Amino acid sequence: MKRNRTAKNTEFRKLAAKTLRSQQRFMSLLFSPYSPDIEAEPIELKKMHTNLKLVFDTARGELPQRTENLSHLQQVFLAAEQLGFLLENAAQKDRLALSPAQLGQLYLFFEMMANAIEGNWPFAEHVIPEIPGFPEVEQELAALQETIRMSTREPKLTEQDEAME
Repeated sequence: MKRNRTAKNTEFRKLAAKTLRSQQRFMSLLFSPYSPDIEAEPIELKKMHTNLKLVFDTARGELPQRTENLSHLQQVFLAAEQLGFLLENAAQKDRLALSPAQLGQLYLFFEMMANAIEGNWPFAEHVIPEIPGFPEVEQELAALQETIRMSTREPKLTEQDEAME
């Protein structure tokens, strides 16, 4: 039983990391000075969010004891979904290109979050690059960073969980 719960948790974390990396790729394209065609990227993000929701819903049904830990993972899902929505809206607007240094900082920011969620490692706060004209995206990145920081803390075990281990 414990093995199945751990597998679902790991599956969610891997898919969440993959979703974060897709969002990073989309943001890089969105704010690149070269502005390649980004038509297919929102579709890919929607698929990633749908898959993540499916895995989360499955995990929620199989992990009822750890409601606090599950709550943190739900917040990660909701923040990632909200960021995806904001990025899709940003794609419809005129936007300034970020400098190569800002794009690199953005890449590092997402990669650190993806590694933390995937490996369930402690996550320290990182600088969020300024995204001119899109303060709501910056705010959502800050919220996502905080939810990942909270979800990668040492999980609290309930008495029932401790008895099972």
